[in-house]
Amino acid sequence: MLFQADLENAAEAASFKPPQLAFNLLVGSPCLWSIAKDGSDVGLGPGLEILGLPNIPQFLKEAESRPDEFMKLKSPIYYEEALLSIAEFVGANIENMVFVENTTTGINTVLKAMKFKKGESILINNLTHEAVSNTVVDVCDNPDLETTVVKLEIKLPIRSKEEIIQQYSDVLEDNPSVKVAVVDHITSSSAMVMPIKELIEVCKSKDVQVVIDGAQAIGQLQFNLGELGADYYIGNLHKWMFGVRGSAILWIHPKHYKSIKPLITGHNYQQSLFNQFFNQGTRDSSAYFCAPAAIKFFEEIGGFVSL
Repeated sequence: MLFQADLENAAEAASFKPPQLAFNLLVGSPCLWSIAKDGSDVGLGPGLEILGLPNIPQFLKEAESRPDEFMKLKSPIYYEEALLSIAEFVGANIENMVFVENTTTGINTVLKAMKFKKGESILINNLTHEAVSNTVVDVCDNPDLETTVVKLEIKLPIRSKEEIIQQYSDVLEDNPSVKVAVVDHITSSSAMVMPIKELIEVCKSKDVQVVIDGAQAIGQLQFNLGELGADYYIGNLHKWMFGVRGSAILWIHPKHYKSIKPLITGHNYQQSLFNQFFNQGTRDSSAYFCAPAAIKFFEEIGGFVSL
């Protein structure tokens, strides 16, 4: 049967009951539990979102009752307001950011927009998320260009950030063909916080572009995107920011404006980044519009101080 493993996991998840709490929210817990309107327990945590959900029916009602007004007039306003709230949260210029559905989509967008020369490589490591690794393999699957994947085997245990920095320095020294490195901000399965500021500097010294996979970072780490120095940064809002599934940001260094484009070519082809990424056919952008509600909740429960 197709997706047998997923079906088995789903059955197991369906039988799981969260702990019964005498109050609505346990602040500061790695996994938060809240009470839904129907009285059932709903988890809040990585991959379990609810905060923006009350806003979605409002947006859908507006979209379906007055579609022309919603798509042409209201949606651009909602989109920009949501993008501005996230830009302020991560210390970025709104002109350098767009929404994408998730980190996987954002990394696909970046790597598949790049123009590779014959023999160039993409650097990942043994802790890279599987979806990202698969994307890199797919991008390099071009016999005419003979592009290759370089995988750094990060040696564990890591006793200091200098060890990781040195390992990256060594692999770049040994592989001058590397054009771009994909680096996790926080590794997915092992939860290792990578010294991305230093790694970006190492890559820049070798003229290597840096794509930061920040899927797990937004809401866990405080940082200023505008000061990191990366070429691209992609991060989910629906994990530690308690946003709605299908909401993430893609930050683009201004020098790459002309080379980046969305995976889907739409009506606003070759217009501004904002217009190209905003107008994706008739896609439902409600998850994006809920970003301010997620930030509000994050701050109300204490933000980085409490979490």
